[in-house]
Amino acid sequence: MDDEKLRELERNSSWYKKLEKLFREDDVFWNNEIAANLFVSICLLVLAGVLVLSFFLAYVGVFDVPIDRMAKVLIVNIPLLIFGNYISAKYRGQKHWIKYVLCFISICASIGLCSAISIFVPIITCIPIVLSCRYYSRKFTNTVYSFTVLGMAISELMYSRFGMVDLNLVSIPEGSVLKIVGDSGLRGAVMVTDYDYGTYLANLFRGSFMPRFLLVSIVAFICQELARRAHEMVLSQAEISKRTEGIKAELDMATNIQAAVLPKIFPAFPTRPDLKIKATMDPAKEVGGDFYDYYLIDDDHLLLAIADVSGKGIPAALFMMISKSLVKSSAYVYKSPAQIAQAVNRQLCDGNESDMFVTAWIGILEISTGIITAVDAGHEYPIIRHKGGEYELIKDKKSFVLAGMEDSVFKEYTFEFKRGDYLFLYTDGVAEATNADNELYGTERLLKALNKYKADEPEVILDHVRADVDAFVKDAPQFDDLTMLSMHFMEI
Repeated sequence: MDDEKLRELERNSSWYKKLEKLFREDDVFWNNEIAANLFVSICLLVLAGVLVLSFFLAYVGVFDVPIDRMAKVLIVNIPLLIFGNYISAKYRGQKHWIKYVLCFISICASIGLCSAISIFVPIITCIPIVLSCRYYSRKFTNTVYSFTVLGMAISELMYSRFGMVDLNLVSIPEGSVLKIVGDSGLRGAVMVTDYDYGTYLANLFRGSFMPRFLLVSIVAFICQELARRAHEMVLSQAEISKRTEGIKAELDMATNIQAAVLPKIFPAFPTRPDLKIKATMDPAKEVGGDFYDYYLIDDDHLLLAIADVSGKGIPAALFMMISKSLVKSSAYVYKSPAQIAQAVNRQLCDGNESDMFVTAWIGILEISTGIITAVDAGHEYPIIRHKGGEYELIKDKKSFVLAGMEDSVFKEYTFEFKRGDYLFLYTDGVAEATNADNELYGTERLLKALNKYKADEPEVILDHVRADVDAFVKDAPQFDDLTMLSMHFMEI
């Protein structure tokens, strides 16, 4: 059998799988485990401090424990605690097996301390169990609990042999007299009586071990439940994160798709340098409900459109793409903005169960005459700057919104747009931009910003307006899509 087959058999063995699980580092709890390892290592430092403090208290007589016994506890446990911190620091907690080493050391240190001063600190045996629940694994907490109880039993036996004798657990016949023999202390005095070690062990089990065992078991039960609940919460959070990542990926794709359907190549018409156009759309969320469009219907007619769908997010984005497609397809069939709006409105109303609507401004520039025929379906007033003048609102005739009522009638109006003039279209996300004091940006500030940079071309003035809006809003969140379109009808 070749080496590859041997390795394959090894990988399929149950022991290999157990070891592989022990050292695996790619589960959903890995980041938490690293943090838990570092936390436990800090707790071991604190435990080392407790050991040193206990030695000091024994030295000054607060703890009635022989100094030599406390010294042995320190000699055994302090190196272990330092070693645990060294391992954790060396690997920065980033090894799966470190938790087993740290918890084993915490059990040894706590049991070692209890072996010396068991009467004073029985609660310290709960420390490893409490630390284990930080790993969010009920099975691991059960394992630590089992080894802690085993260590407690061993420590009780060690204590019965080498520690102080608890007279409450010694059966002394009535009328007996304690007599200290030599330097053997209280243990020697007890040995003078009819001291039965077997009876003492039975009393130790009932009067010392069992109460501590019950206390540790109660703590372990609570920690197991905490670990189980934390485990479920981490899994739930991981599932939510997974779904969130999937949704984010889909939203990113939707953002790219939406950006692709909006004209974004500038100059807009390389063969027509007299038609200088720039437009931007900044959604409040990943995708938005605003859109703009412009295209030559024929050599003498340029369609300009800007719209705002009610609502935000994906529903508004879907409705926006439908509306944009309908406007463009209708523009090649109907010759006037009123007819285009009528056709789009009729199709949007058909099956509009979501009750969404669209405010829109649709205009057609007749290039040869400089006349714009437009329909304002509940949208913001357009802004114009005639050659040599300043930007000003066009108080047009408004019609009802698109997708509002199927039998709506849309009214056209016309205005002059000669060569050298500028046109600025926008959605309510600009005028209704709100600062932290709930104050609106408003059309007055918009006109002021436009006139401040009235000599700028479309590709520059949009940046200036956005900067002015941002300076007004400051750190307040953007609640609505912000869309702008600027056009300069160049002289030739």
